[in-house]
Amino acid sequence: MSSSPRISVIIPSLNQCRYLERAICSVLDQGYDNLELIVIDGDSQDDSTDIIARYDNDITYWHSEMDNGPADAINSGLARATGDIIGILHADDLYLPGALDAAADAMHRRGKAEWIVSHVLRIDADDQHLGQQSASAPDAEHWHLFLSQEQGVLPLSASFYQRRLFDRFGGFDATLHYAYDFDFHARLLYKGHQPQVLELILAAQREHGESRCARSVVAMGVEQVDTALKHGENLEMRHRFALWQSCDEKRRIYTIAAAEMPRSDHRKYLWQKLLRHPWWLASSRYRESLLRGVLEPIQLPQRKAA
Repeated sequence: MSSSPRISVIIPSLNQCRYLERAICSVLDQGYDNLELIVIDGDSQDDSTDIIARYDNDITYWHSEMDNGPADAINSGLARATGDIIGILHADDLYLPGALDAAADAMHRRGKAEWIVSHVLRIDADDQHLGQQSASAPDAEHWHLFLSQEQGVLPLSASFYQRRLFDRFGGFDATLHYAYDFDFHARLLYKGHQPQVLELILAAQREHGESRCARSVVAMGVEQVDTALKHGENLEMRHRFALWQSCDEKRRIYTIAAAEMPRSDHRKYLWQKLLRHPWWLASSRYRESLLRGVLEPIQLPQRKAA
């Protein structure tokens, strides 16, 4: 009998056949001896089910049927998971070698962390390295700064949770299509549960134009704002007012982006680059400068004829 804690890895997927096999193999190639792999496919119309069926003997459970989005798919996986530790891997992301052993060490063997997160390697559609995104835990005394995205970077694919957190706080909000992890982390932080940040890189996070986030950066941003305001009701008034102001400025920026993006591919590209990194909007000075620059364009001096 294995002395290692049972780890359940849930992969939600929809039409990700280009990347899905890499994600599945990145889990199986861990060589972890007490693994439960669950793949929840949302009735993909590409070759995803053929890929999943290819690994049928190694996948503990999978199905392919219509759902209400990634949060609903993850919740379906959670309902079937039996592991002590839960990992959630997006179908276009990867675990790096040793990720599951590192999680087991931090949460069971050497440490008793209930929630861990690591840094991530950023990769493109062809697995080329784009750099690193550093994870960070928000200050426990300034939970409101997480809501305004001024503190705390917690990549879902590089996060692992003790199962008891889901038993206590429930799963992900299935009405959310983009901010479900932000919402879940906000709930944990509000109740005083802080993640332990490992100085390791356990996952690779893929950035490509086909991802839901890349296609729907405005909708993602607006949902993030709405979610922050919902949790902001638990803040004391001075912090709530600051959050309202921050969210109002962000909502105005998203409205401008939505109006400008259809005008040209260049503007769409620039706005996508900006909005896919929402922490760039964390600075009030940056938001004010951006709004002023868009609404009151700088007048360049006209060149006089010779």
